[in-house]
Amino acid sequence: MMSLRIVVATFLLAIGWIPALTAAQSTPEATRSTPEPETGPQFLLHPLDQNDGSYFTLEAEPGSTHTLTAVIGNVDDEPLSLRTYAGDAFTLVNGGFGVREEGDPVEGVGAWIDYPAETLDFAPGEGIERSITVTVPEDAEPGQYIAGIVLQTAEPIEIEGSAMFNQIVRKSVAVFITVPGEMTPGFELGTPEIQTNVAGNRVVVPVINTGNVLVKPAGELVLTDASGNAAFTQPFAMGSVYAGMETTLEVPLPAALPEGDYEVTATFTDPETNVQASIPQTSLTV
Repeated sequence: MMSLRIVVATFLLAIGWIPALTAAQSTPEATRSTPEPETGPQFLLHPLDQNDGSYFTLEAEPGSTHTLTAVIGNVDDEPLSLRTYAGDAFTLVNGGFGVREEGDPVEGVGAWIDYPAETLDFAPGEGIERSITVTVPEDAEPGQYIAGIVLQTAEPIEIEGSAMFNQIVRKSVAVFITVPGEMTPGFELGTPEIQTNVAGNRVVVPVINTGNVLVKPAGELVLTDASGNAAFTQPFAMGSVYAGMETTLEVPLPAALPEGDYEVTATFTDPETNVQASIPQTSLTV
């Protein structure tokens, strides 16, 4: 039987990115929770004294140590065995928050967090409080830093109506740390290219956050044909691209777009800081 990982993340906007989103807000995606499915296990992970869908925030000086408290609970009517761990965060395609798998090396901000991995067994309606210790390195520079706490089903569970697939249901919450000092936004763009998979063609643009705060680039991607006419125009608004991280903007192309050579142009602007970057006019072949 095949196992399928289903991510239900409380700090996740861009798991299914939709072009022409509304203007990005200045807060991270943790403020907008993806609800759990109506079927399947129901469980909670959130900061103490806050609602499910919230995330941890901390302003901390270099060399300081702080304790946060997480609430973990089973709100299902069946017993649940849940696995929890801390890990490095990464920026999803098209922006947004993700946490590495438990077996991945912890080499980033996740190493600042003391939160031993553990499997917990809960009766229906049972919950606990669990401490998270954050130690900021003495040499930490000013800026924003992010890691994550994950809670997921300890074992794959059956997908209702399927005899072939199991799933792991997963929630992740950000630990969003600000080291005080000068905040300098900035990002760069790489060379765009056309990539193809079973879903069709898409334009892929590398986005690299060169500053020390998150940005949410937005703009309009334009493909111009050999006659100088705009053959394809697509507004976009990315989720958060976190400080020091890189990801890609990926824009699907319509199947009806004729094959041929196109010039692609776009200017990306972070609406919060007005920082901009433009891709150079680049020829692409569809």
